[in-house]
Amino acid sequence: MVKAKKNMSSVAESLGVSRSTVSLVLNGREREARINHDTAERIRNYCREVGYQPNIHSRRMQSKIVRNIMVCVAPDICAPDSENVFSDSNFSGILGGVVTAAARHDVKTSLCLCNFNAPDTRELVFNSFHSREIDGMIYYGMDIPASWSEGIIAEKFNIVGVNSNPVAGISNVDADNYGGTMNMVTEFLLKRGRRNFVYIGGTALSVVSHERYRGFIDALGAYNIRFDEANYIKGDFIEDTAASRLREYLDTASVIPDAVVCANDRMAIGAVRSLLNRGLRVPEDVAVCGSEGIELVDYVNPTIATWNQHSKKIGQRAFELLWDKVNGKEVKNAVVEASLKSGRSIPQE
Repeated sequence: MVKAKKNMSSVAESLGVSRSTVSLVLNGREREARINHDTAERIRNYCREVGYQPNIHSRRMQSKIVRNIMVCVAPDICAPDSENVFSDSNFSGILGGVVTAAARHDVKTSLCLCNFNAPDTRELVFNSFHSREIDGMIYYGMDIPASWSEGIIAEKFNIVGVNSNPVAGISNVDADNYGGTMNMVTEFLLKRGRRNFVYIGGTALSVVSHERYRGFIDALGAYNIRFDEANYIKGDFIEDTAASRLREYLDTASVIPDAVVCANDRMAIGAVRSLLNRGLRVPEDVAVCGSEGIELVDYVNPTIATWNQHSKKIGQRAFELLWDKVNGKEVKNAVVEASLKSGRSIPQE
């Protein structure tokens, strides 16, 4: 006689518990449902004994929420001399924030290296939603193409961007790039008497780069200082590029600046290196400020004054927005408040 195959209902009947109790235990949600530990162990042990495993795909397709999200990151965000995306301090902090916040809700996090312009990436991501593998997605370090956004909005996928160009219909979490830069320039430089500025910017299409430069310009404007665009250096967010282009600028400059403001901390480190190699003193001759607040600024000499974007908080906020969307709540874009971080690269009060 062929032995009847076990299913969730027969397991529940054999153990004298409800089908939902078995389901919650096998989905790892017994603590959330306050199921007795001994009961949960009895269910798991029985399932092992009889060889019962739920059909994962069927369970996903029937479940409203599968408690799994995807984080997509561009493979080219890493430093030029590295192939490791975790060499980007901001992404490491953001991902840590996402994973920590997700774990509090018993949600798993998957990581995917994505090139949004590659033809097969759209199919990969959209299929992950269609097959109920994920409840939602957070993306960082890239912008959503129009062909994607139209489909995302039409299919009502739950997606949140981080530090990305805003897209109508898709929620976004940003650092206070404008306010952080404006406050830093005002408090660390303008109020301490610096008036002759060089600005080292990021990449041309980056909304982060644009907002930081706008904060810089408005800080100077409040002091009736007009910034000469000839003193703008394109550093592409890269330390060595910033160092070499500042060196080239100084080779032909008629006046040495008394302050250099950089759109990220790595370029500030490169700027300090270039200034010191030229025999200039930092901050006595030239003060230097960065942006973002990466840990590395505390381990260089002099330490770099900057503003902290709080990457982990950004990641946590991104997950909170995404999970609210998954649960049917209306969400708005969010901005995480920046804080100033002093260093020895600016005049001390």
